[in-house]
Order: sequence, then C-alpha cells, then structure tokens
Amino acid sequence: MRKVNPEKLQYNLELLTGLLVDNNLVNSPSAASVVIYGKEFFFNENLRPTEANGVFVGANASISKLLDNDKRLSLKMNIASSNYLNKPDGNTLLVDFVGGYHAKLGQSEYGIEPRFASVSIGGEALLNIASLGARFTTFLNNKIRVSPMLEYAKYDYTSSFDRSADVIRPQVLVNYSYSQKLMIIGVWSMNLASAKEKQNSYTGLRYEIGTRYRYNSNLMFGADYSLNTLDFDEQLDAFDVKRADTRHSFNINSSLNLKGLGFPRLTLDVGINHFQNDSNIGLYANQRTQFYSLVRYAAF
Repeated sequence: MRKVNPEKLQYNLELLTGLLVDNNLVNSPSAASVVIYGKEFFFNENLRPTEANGVFVGANASISKLLDNDKRLSLKMNIASSNYLNKPDGNTLLVDFVGGYHAKLGQSEYGIEPRFASVSIGGEALLNIASLGARFTTFLNNKIRVSPMLEYAKYDYTSSFDRSADVIRPQVLVNYSYSQKLMIIGVWSMNLASAKEKQNSYTGLRYEIGTRYRYNSNLMFGADYSLNTLDFDEQLDAFDVKRADTRHSFNINSSLNLKGLGFPRLTLDVGINHFQNDSNIGLYANQRTQFYSLVRYAAF
C-alpha cells in the first residue's frame, strides 16, 4: 500500500512457452463412463501409463488500481495450455480469472476475491468453477505473515451433473521469512464437498509445505510438497466400500533470469512435477511425473 498516485494503473503481462515430458497422462480428468451393476462410474479412458511429449503455452496478466492509500482493486488472468503431440485427447486448457477488493486495516489487510475458471480436456469443456473467497492477512512479527481464508466454490461438470459439487474451503497460509534469502511456506485447508450424488461428496484435508531460496538476484530455487486426503461420504455399490484417496504431490524448480546474457525480460524455469494417488479402490490409483522447461517473457 505505497503512497503513489491513485490515478495510476499498475499492470503487467507475462507470456510463457516451453517443453513438457510426461510419463503418464492417465490421471488427467479425461474420463469414460462405465456402468457396473446398474451404476455409472467415471474412470480414466486409458488405465495403462501413457507417455507423451508436449508444448506448453500460457499467459499471465494482472491489473491493479489504488482507490486511495488504503484500498485497491485487482484483476488477474491466467491462461495455460498443454498440447501433447501424440496424445491430443490429453490436451488441456485452463482459463482463470480472479478479481479482488483489498483494504488496509491497521497493519493488516482484508480482501474479497471472486473467481471463475474453466477447464477443457481434449478440446471439450470439462469443468467450470465459480467461487467467492474472503481473506485476512496480518503479520505476527517481522518474519511471520498469516492469511486465513474462507471460500465457497461451485464445481460444475459439463458431462455429469452428479459429479458437480458445492465446496466450502477454510484455509490458512503462513509465510515465514527465515532470512533475506530463504522463505518457508505452509498451507492447511479443509474441503467439504456436497454433490448431488452422495457417492461423489467428500471431506478433504490438505497440508502443504514449501521453500523459496534466492541464491542471488537472478537465480531462485523452490520446492513444494503437499498431502491431500479425501474421504467420500457413501460407499460405491459395485465395490461395497467407501472410496478413500491419499494424494501426494511435489514440485522442485529453479528460475533463472537471463539479464546476465543481455535478456532481462526473459526467465528460464526448469522443474519436476510428481503426482501420486493412492486409493483403497485400485482403479483410481495412479501416478505421474512431468518434466518441464519454460521460458517466461515479461512483455510489460
């Protein structure tokens, strides 16, 4: 909340492109309908691991305007597209808009954030998400920042209304600045999902810890690990058991700004994403590892 001219807009646009190497597209949301004992279930279209190489194209944009020294409005847009050369059914497109009204309250800040996102798989619309969140951010001391948040989200699946759900999500984000170079990030959240079909309703808990280490002004390293447990409300008739999933994911990445080579607007990101889903119903278990190398260009 700097004392700058409130009439000025702050805005930026970042373009991304790069290569993806993926050892398994099976855990993508692309699903086929299967009827078992008169009940309809959605499984991955191909239960065998499917390797694929692809190209990533994306854009990040944001606009922020100070209403006065204590209040501001913001709008962010994220477009991310993964296109696989030998598996077009696994192509994904995410379009994500997040608005915000933020106001200073003493040394703290609160905000209201509406959001809309759309996900497509293989060129077909899969899921729309609309949400409204309330966030409060404060500093416990000069090293620890805490942000509790409460969000309501509505997940609408275009192919099956029985999977659509209303979700209540309380969350707490903690940032700890260990030093000027090292930051530690922790997240706790709960997901309470109520679907039309109770077999798709669930309670979820998510824990995440991450680090950011700035080696110098041009090079940063990061790592994140998350654990997400989902317990579904009713048993699946075909299996006579309630589905329970435990999802692990981690990311290791580095980010190098190329201004040392004369390209200050270019940044090279290299990293690994790994996802693993363990389930008491084996058909839902899978794992996936993705390697990526992306170039980010700061247009303005």
